[in-house]
Amino acid sequence: LPSWLHFYNQHRRHSAIGAPPISRLNNLPGHHS
Repeated sequence: LPSWLHFYNQHRRHSAIGAPPISRLNNLPGHHS
């Protein structure tokens, strides 16, 4: 893999991991109290 592609995939992973938890916390029924 080209280094830029590796970096791109790493960056996308971090972005994907950084965003969903917030949505999941907001969507979890138990967290709305």
